Parts: sequence; C-alpha cells; structure tokens
Amino acid sequence: MEINRPSSATLTPEQQQALEQFRERVHALALSGGLSTDTVRNVVRAMRQHPDFSVEILQVLYEESDVLREAAPGVSLLDLQ
Repeated sequence: MEINRPSSATLTPEQQQALEQFRERVHALALSGGLSTDTVRNVVRAMRQHPDFSVEILQVLYEESDVLREAAPGVSLLDLQ
C-alpha cells in the first residue's frame, strides 16, 4: 500500500537517517518474531510526538509487512500475544 500526501514536507537528512534506522530495526524485529506489544506502543508514541513524520513511519511498516508476507506467507509482522 502506498500512501501519498502531496502536502507533506520533504524529510531533512536527519529525519531520513532516523527513518532508515527505524526501517532496519523493524526488519530485524520482523526476522526475529515480529513487533512486540511494547514495540508497537513505542511506534505509536513516536507517531504522536512527530505527526509530520507519522506517514513515513506507517509506510515503513506497510512495506515490511508486504516483504514478510511474500517471503513467509502466514507469518505476521505483529507479535501481539
């Protein structure tokens, strides 16, 4: 799923770096069993603290979910047990 927000500002280099680190962390968590309840809470907290950045955060989660669904059908990105 692609999210388009034409009015959203371009990310600064620092924000781009933070987003890439987030992407790498989400990928590592997906490979090791998924995002825990605490991780999801932290993501939601970050989105509330940085609303201009929240769409990009969601996009990373959607992309990782798609990758995981293709690589391992039936495995969920979220481990909310």
